[in-house]
This record gives sequence, C-alpha cells and structure tokens, in this order.
Amino acid sequence: MAGFKPKYTWYPDELLFLKRNFYSMTNAELLEEVNSRRHDKVKLGGMLHQCRRMGLCRGVQIRWSDEDVKYLGKMYHKYGDTELAEKLTKRKKTFRVIDGKKSYRVFTKKHICKKRSLLGLVRTPKEIRAIRVRNVSLGKMKDFTPEDNLWTRGVKIAIKEGDTVIQKRPNGYRMRMIKIEGKLIPYTRWFYKNYVGPVADNDRVMHIDLDPINDDPSNLRVVPRRATLHSEREEAVRLLNLRIDNSLKYLDSLQGLKLRAEEPEIQKEITRLRNIIRHLEYLINRNKK
Repeated sequence: MAGFKPKYTWYPDELLFLKRNFYSMTNAELLEEVNSRRHDKVKLGGMLHQCRRMGLCRGVQIRWSDEDVKYLGKMYHKYGDTELAEKLTKRKKTFRVIDGKKSYRVFTKKHICKKRSLLGLVRTPKEIRAIRVRNVSLGKMKDFTPEDNLWTRGVKIAIKEGDTVIQKRPNGYRMRMIKIEGKLIPYTRWFYKNYVGPVADNDRVMHIDLDPINDDPSNLRVVPRRATLHSEREEAVRLLNLRIDNSLKYLDSLQGLKLRAEEPEIQKEITRLRNIIRHLEYLINRNKK
C-alpha cells in the first residue's frame, strides 16, 4: 500500500535474523530473541506482519508428485491408509524447493483418505478385510475379541430382559420397545395383550392421540390394520393441544412456587408434542388438497 509506514523500525541485522531462522524456530522463540536486542519491545502481531512483508510463510503447500499419485493408485488395494502415509513419507518423492533447499511433504492418514476420495479409489469389502488382517499381524491394529464389546466391558449399559427403551424410528417418531426373550419388540402391543385385553393378528393397538410413547391404557384402543383416518388425526391434534395447555399451566404454577428444576424436561416434552402436531397438521392439509 502506497504511503504505508510500519509501526516498528526494523534494523538490517533483525531482518537477516528473521530470514535465517523463520523456518527453524517457533514464533515465540523468534519474538523473544528479537526483543532481547531492542529497547522498544515488538509485539507478536507486528513481527508476523513484518515476516509476511518479507514473503516468509510456513504454510507452504506441497502438491502431490505424479510418482506418489501413481504409487497410491497401485498400492491402495494392499496397504491401509496409515501404512500408506508412512511409506509415502519415507519415499521422499513429494517436495518443494524453498530457499534452495528441498522441503519434503509429511503424509498423514487424513491426506491419504482425502486423495483416495478425490481419485475415486474405493476398496472392496474383501480388500478391507485383508488389510485389517495384515494390520493385526504387523501390530498396527488390535485384534478385537468379544471381551472388547462395550456392553461386556461395562462401558455401555446392556438392556436386560424385561427392560424398556425408547428408540427412534425411520419415520422420525420415537417408540417404546421392551426386551422379551432376548429381542426388542414394540412395548404397546405387548402391554395391551398382557394387561388390557386380547389383540387379533389382523388388528393393531393404536394411540388415540397418535403420540407413540403415550402408553397410558386410556390412550390405547384396538383397530383393524389400516391407514390412519382423517378424523383420527384431527382428534389427535385436539388431544395433544390439551396436553400442551396443561403442561403450560403446570409451568406457571412452578414459577409461582419458585420450583424450576422440572422446567427443562417439561419444555422439552412440549417441543416434542408440538413437532407431532406440526406433522399431523401437514398430513391433514395435504389430504384436504
């Protein structure tokens, strides 16, 4: 920029020092050495500005050499990405000349993954298994056994027989499941058959408010296996709005009593119910068209 005047006065010996040591010393070391020679101390930002004006930059991009690209295309079937990174670094075929010296590129697993993706180099399942076996034999990868399972190690809590869990379904809704004879099955149908009444094979247990985790017996009824009716969706919207109103009134009572510990969970539940209503209203309006 014309007329620009640097904030600091730089002396020839300091500029020479920066040029000679920029790539071998850290910024903190450079700054400490420069300030040891000066009465007016330089700040880090001022020193870095001067380095940039001199064309000094450590973030030099070293592009892949053609030889290393060909090597990757030839060997990615056999070696894993970590091993390929080590071999490419040792080959020293990718470099850039900086101040008359060769600066060799150091490859990482991330570099190999990205390059393979750009070149469309995809391994088959058989090749992946062979690479894993090779890595285990070379000690580059642990051979996992059943003892390494997160549940058996106690890192994750295993679902016991008779326990219930809420799972997210492909349609985005959550459903309560129960573990019976080692398998997770829908809780609603199991509960109704065992505690409310019989359910024929051709019938389904429906939630009246269409909230899939509201398994209160008063909210359940048996209907034939069919699509949900328009009137049932409208009734569900009405019932869900009533639940939201009751929850909001309960929140107001908590605020009056200065008992706010339950508020986050109630707000979360209200948001969930509103999302269900939004989806039902979309289906209702779509059917009207």
